[in-house]
Amino acid sequence: LIEHGAELDLQTNEGWTALMTACRYNQPETAQLLTERGATLDLQNNEGWTALMTACRNDQPSTAQRLIESGAKLDLQEIEGGTALIIACSFDQPSTAQLLIERGAKLDLQDNLGWTALMYTCRHEQPRTARLLIERGVMLDLQNNNGWTALMHACGYGQPGTAQLLIERGAKLDLQNNSGNTALMLACCANLDLTDNDGDDALALAKIFDNADAVAFLEFAKASEVARHLLGELRQPRSLVVAFYDKSLLAMQDCSALQDENLREMGVASSLERRNILQKLNPSAALAPRASLLRRASRHLGGVVRRLSGKERAQCAEVCHHNLTPATIFLHQLETGLCFHTDTLPPSTTINHDQRGGVRK
Repeated sequence: LIEHGAELDLQTNEGWTALMTACRYNQPETAQLLTERGATLDLQNNEGWTALMTACRNDQPSTAQRLIESGAKLDLQEIEGGTALIIACSFDQPSTAQLLIERGAKLDLQDNLGWTALMYTCRHEQPRTARLLIERGVMLDLQNNNGWTALMHACGYGQPGTAQLLIERGAKLDLQNNSGNTALMLACCANLDLTDNDGDDALALAKIFDNADAVAFLEFAKASEVARHLLGELRQPRSLVVAFYDKSLLAMQDCSALQDENLREMGVASSLERRNILQKLNPSAALAPRASLLRRASRHLGGVVRRLSGKERAQCAEVCHHNLTPATIFLHQLETGLCFHTDTLPPSTTINHDQRGGVRK
């Protein structure tokens, strides 16, 4: 077809050319022939993708290299802001990414989400490419739309070696993302026992770099009885450990002032989980929600009792063989944790009590 004069740069309705298609479907020889015969390298499809981007996306390092050597533009952006370098980093193509860096691709362009090539390497565990970017002078402290920096990604996704290199090269330690988290906080949401090639974990690195605040927090996260309870039998996320540290709830005696509303403010949405935490860290506070529940139940059942006929009250009394009002029976069941049998009650008075201490209906 090429030898008989077929047009090389015609595009489909979606904007795809023959060269893009060859890059997409692993046809390196066809891509090479099209390039040699003069196919336009930098045409973009309807989504802004070029042949080079397509080669980077589809694990075609030899084709990508040929396109680069033939003069393909390196820094065009598709409609979501991705460049060939960003795409190579986000799809784990380290050899292509390194070639793009060496050939002068712009290092600090951001896609529509604010991500840079360096952020993608930190997120997707590409330490060699990250090191090359850093050594070439990439900007370390750019933030994406959620406020995350490269250091935050390295810390949050267990890349201690890359994090150490970023710190050594001067990355800011105390920038916060949109949720208020620093790189240190995110590191504590990862595995604190991960180590770099020298055997140093997060605490050791904090001591090496003489970061007193980091040392204090990491010692709390790794050794505090409060943290052990939260991460152990209570099975809480490390983000809650960060919240306890921020509230200076560092030891068991500090938790004597802990209340249900404090845990709600820290993001513990489940009332059952809040009660379990309070029972472990501040047992006296754990009784308060139960007492409040009893008061609310008493007020509600009082209205129910007033609507019952004398016969219905007699049926309720027979439930537990005592001459008690339904409200009294119900409160007794709540306090003892027994099942409240309602098969003799009219539908309007049906109330179920579960064994966790909460009212279902």
